[in-house]
Amino acid sequence: MSMIPYPYNRLGAHDEVAGGAVSGEKGVFTYLRNGSLYQKAMTIENAFLHSSKVSRMEVSSAGTALHTTIHYGGTMHIMADGVADGAVVNSYGRVYLSSGGTLKAPEVNFSGQVYVSAGGLVADGAINSLGRVFVRSGGTASGMVISPSGSLTGEGNDNRFVSCVHLANGYFHPGNNARVEHATVGSGGALSCFAGNSMTHASVLSGGILAMNSAGRCTEVTVSAGGRVNAGVWGHDEDTLL
Repeated sequence: MSMIPYPYNRLGAHDEVAGGAVSGEKGVFTYLRNGSLYQKAMTIENAFLHSSKVSRMEVSSAGTALHTTIHYGGTMHIMADGVADGAVVNSYGRVYLSSGGTLKAPEVNFSGQVYVSAGGLVADGAINSLGRVFVRSGGTASGMVISPSGSLTGEGNDNRFVSCVHLANGYFHPGNNARVEHATVGSGGALSCFAGNSMTHASVLSGGILAMNSAGRCTEVTVSAGGRVNAGVWGHDEDTLL
């Protein structure tokens, strides 16, 4: 596996290396703001993406991006079978995951944004104050911790959320027909189970609130002392399960 530290001599950026990155097929690629290729390798470490210079990274099949910083105006695109590990997404930096792409252990900070499309996975990271993660129509978020003023939002249908932790004053909205498994609602956090949602094995800690809406389905819920479940069912509703 070829590995190139960042930065490096980009004069060889267009050379083909046996077993190395191939545009449109495999590897990791960075581009200058004018669209010119800057570097390519199967693994790239410690890249810094910013609108003023190296502004874009593409992580293709079998490519790995390690400890990338996506700063103001920088973008990272993670394709099928591409992996980014330990990325830091800062103010107005953006990460886009396509089907089969994986973003591990990200740190999403103030005004940083992550978009997870159907079949994409974001896992084991932190959503800090005013950081935003959007899971869209069949995407998955697993092991994400939502800090105060951070947000984890499901858009569209059939999203999946596994072992996510919702802390005080964070925002967690699973979306429509979502599956929420092993969620933890901490003190000051509030999680709603909307109509059509399926929520299993949630833990509501002291000071946390689980809001149960009509036609939602919540099973195997554990409520600690001081935690609350607020159930609202309207009319003769056979679809609600708690």
